[in-house]
Amino acid sequence: MASACAIRNNPHSLFEDDLAKINSLGRIKYSCVKVLEYMKELPQVTLPLLAKLLGISAPNARSCLATLVIEETATEITGMQRDKIYVYKNYLKVLVDGTNPFS
Repeated sequence: MASACAIRNNPHSLFEDDLAKINSLGRIKYSCVKVLEYMKELPQVTLPLLAKLLGISAPNARSCLATLVIEETATEITGMQRDKIYVYKNYLKVLVDGTNPFS
């Protein structure tokens, strides 16, 4: 994986790395690409939001998010059984790191 400085200068490389991981998957890759593309715009999502906005079924959205978690692209942050929130962790980390003041 690229260094944080390189990603900050070129976040497109982060997306390319994550898409490469997804493209190695089977049939689910098509829905996972949709989900990842949406998470570029909104890095924090819920299952119902994805299903509604992307026009995919809730079970399909759940499978995609589970796959992104396994591929270490997304992380579930609530720890609850219901109403889970998922974040695009690497992208969010780059955004947060970019807001720290320089010493």
